[in-house]
Amino acid sequence: MSKKCIVCSNNDNVLPVYESSKTFIFPENSLEQCITLYSHCKTCKWSYYPNSYSHDTVKKHYIRREQFLNTDVFYFGGECVYFHRIFLSFSIALMTMRASFHGFVKYFNDIFINKTIFPEKKLDEKNFQISWIVYCILKLLLQRSNEEVIEIPYAFYDKDESNAFFHRHKSQLYSVFVKYWSNQAMHKTSHCTTSCTDILIVDGHQKTARTTCKFNNCYDNTIDELGPVLVGCPRSVSKNSEIKSNALCEKHLEIVGKRGISAIEFDASDDVTDETCNVKRNELSDNETRSTTYGFLVFFYSCGIAAGSDESIQSESLRRVLRHLIRIGRMSKLPLELYMIQRVR
Repeated sequence: MSKKCIVCSNNDNVLPVYESSKTFIFPENSLEQCITLYSHCKTCKWSYYPNSYSHDTVKKHYIRREQFLNTDVFYFGGECVYFHRIFLSFSIALMTMRASFHGFVKYFNDIFINKTIFPEKKLDEKNFQISWIVYCILKLLLQRSNEEVIEIPYAFYDKDESNAFFHRHKSQLYSVFVKYWSNQAMHKTSHCTTSCTDILIVDGHQKTARTTCKFNNCYDNTIDELGPVLVGCPRSVSKNSEIKSNALCEKHLEIVGKRGISAIEFDASDDVTDETCNVKRNELSDNETRSTTYGFLVFFYSCGIAAGSDESIQSESLRRVLRHLIRIGRMSKLPLELYMIQRVR
């Protein structure tokens, strides 16, 4: 918690300290009541908490590197404070026993409910789930980047704020993931050998198809060798009951409303023709009524480690596979041998 305002440059006074509402701290194996203090600047109206600072009027919430990495206790608002050991316990349970949030929270409450003088207070599944995800993402971003301050949603229960937060950092998080799991020196399993990263296997999984936005005019033109590659919109269809969605997400529903139905159409002049690519498939015309994705691509090494994936929204052509591999190659070193699993239908 900052004792001086870091926003007001001319504020040299020590900020007054206040007591937050009743809070409970969840260590690894107990439940205790605690006092959470925060300081408040009356000049600029910013409030400083143990791990963050926020502004209630503009609804902004920020995490500072020093406040986050140099503590064992985490408070993201509300009445729950978490010790880092309970986050670690769930992470271990997730990796070793495939534990779910529901199962872990039920276990915690059943085991420790008789060991506390606050029997009415329990570990809340949704709050714990949000806090654990935020903790893991912030730890990854702050440890693998030079960012000193990261903005987080003012309210994680707000769907739009949370989606914007994950969308803002998804490319950076994916790059960190690929670099880590492609570097054998940073990890090893019992199946790893000195040559397990010499072979790359690519496989497609179609059983995970989900319904997504049908906006067609979404393509990647960042790879000169391939030209524009049809990607599709990964967002879910709008569930606004007051507006007819036409199978579009909130963002593209607004775009079509402003520009007309022509905005949804993929420009044929931007596509690769049959003369320039003899392995091209036209998913848009072949499956005009399809409303679900084509699953996802995953690449893994011979030791079983999956080091990258890519969801196939509206395309499953070979150019989409090549795009996936080129993107991986920009983040890490590709092996000398590549195998692609192809099933005959």
